[in-house]
Amino acid sequence: RDVPTLMEIERLGSTDPWTEVDLLKHLKCRNKIGVVCTDRDRKEFFGYAVYELHKSRIHIERLCVDPASRRRHGPTAMINRLKDKLSNQRRRLLTADVHESQLAVQLTLAHCGFVATGMDGETIRFEYQTAASLQAVREDGYGEWTT
Repeated sequence: RDVPTLMEIERLGSTDPWTEVDLLKHLKCRNKIGVVCTDRDRKEFFGYAVYELHKSRIHIERLCVDPASRRRHGPTAMINRLKDKLSNQRRRLLTADVHESQLAVQLTLAHCGFVATGMDGETIRFEYQTAASLQAVREDGYGEWTT
């Protein structure tokens, strides 16, 4: 019942929109989960995310927000919801791959604490780690701790 609304948000909010078939194909995979975010005031959808669970990380497959909600903390709220799913015992890393031409997405991820960690062709990998996992890396002597 929510798919037509999600497809409208997808059409308005993406430079490379998924079709309904694409969305449903991703959601049928056993390790992928879809989350719909609503506006508390209007009780309407303003975006959705599809993410994939891995053993030690969560990978954001798709994050789509209604353009009218982008400047009202819509993307930040969705990312914070995904951050809440991280734990110190199991999944400590949140990743996203972003095309180099999507500057607004890159800036949003940076604002939310993500760091660009690599590039593969025209795609930039962004990562967010929990503070506890960063502390564990520091205590293990793996990597340098910089301020």
